[in-house]
Amino acid sequence: LTAGVDVQRDRWEIDVWAWGRGLESWHVEHHVIHGNPASEDDWAPVTAYLSGRYVQAWHGGSLGLSAISIDSSDQTQAVYNWVRKTQHLLPKLRAVKGRGEENVPVLGPSSPQEVRFNGKKIPNGIKLWNVGVDTAKDLLLGQLAIEQPGPGFIHFSSELPREWFEQLTAEQRILVKVNGKEVFRWVKRRPRNEVLDNRNYALHAAFGLGLHNYTDKRWSEL
Repeated sequence: LTAGVDVQRDRWEIDVWAWGRGLESWHVEHHVIHGNPASEDDWAPVTAYLSGRYVQAWHGGSLGLSAISIDSSDQTQAVYNWVRKTQHLLPKLRAVKGRGEENVPVLGPSSPQEVRFNGKKIPNGIKLWNVGVDTAKDLLLGQLAIEQPGPGFIHFSSELPREWFEQLTAEQRILVKVNGKEVFRWVKRRPRNEVLDNRNYALHAAFGLGLHNYTDKRWSEL
């Protein structure tokens, strides 16, 4: 299980995804927590939620999250501060920033960042990871076209509302001219796209675990 977290001015939007062999995936839960990310106290429910476990129907055991990627493009220093304080409590917790250029890998490089919050300044307080969001969207586009369960297939709950799917497909890939060359770009067709962003971040978290490199033998061992 991995989670993608989108931070807004008045809330956190979280999507939890399950992953299997060949990056077959299952959407597990969409959760919204209202609050002010600029307030340290308002992060407590976020930490508690991401620490939760999920019951496995087939044998009654449970799974916790194995990795979490949280967007830092809004409320940046508040996110940095929370990650710095919480990364020892939550597994593989990474602050991320999407990069929309072509050929940026889903799991991009990281760089040290200074944390400034409530009058404190901590050099190299956290690592910030780049997410190749266009690369992630390209992969999603291909996966959505897979019709049979197996590697790459995406499973959706019948209980998800239409708005969730509208957000997942909020952007479209179009051909544009840049400096006289034709290139593909992803553009929004509606304002809200948090679900799509979270899918990209959850995929980044999965790549951070190396799931895209797992062999059949490794999956069988798992």
